[in-house]
Amino acid sequence: MIQKLKNGTFKGLLIALLTVLALATSGVYAQTCDPNTQKALKETHVSYFDKVTQGATATFTIKYPLQGTTYIFSDNLGATYSYTYTATGQDFVYINVGAVNTTRRFALKAINGGCTYQTGFDYTINPVTTL
Repeated sequence: MIQKLKNGTFKGLLIALLTVLALATSGVYAQTCDPNTQKALKETHVSYFDKVTQGATATFTIKYPLQGTTYIFSDNLGATYSYTYTATGQDFVYINVGAVNTTRRFALKAINGGCTYQTGFDYTINPVTTL
C-alpha cells in the first residue's frame, strides 16, 4: 500500500513538473511586436480609385511604406496580391490587383517582423462602363 502511494505521488509530481516546464517555456519562441512598428502599420495610408473602367486594372497605392513590410490585399473571392517593400526612400508603392469586371471588396494585411495589422473588407472597387 505504501508502494502504491509512492508511485501515485511520484506520478502526480512528475505531471505537475512537466506542466510547469511546458508553461514556462511556451513563450520562448513567441515573436514580439515593437509598439512603434505596430503604430506605423496601423497608420498605413492607402489610396485607390473606387470606380474603374470595366475590365481595367485596379491599383492600390501605399503612401510612405515601411521598410521590411509585406502588404497583402485580399479580395472577397479569395485572390491575394502581395508586395514586400525592401527599398528605402520611395514615397509610394503601387500594388496591382488585376482587372475589375464585377464589384470587388478588398482587405489589407500589413506584416513587419512580429507585428501584423489587418483591416476588414474596407476597400470597394466598382466597374463602370463610363466614367
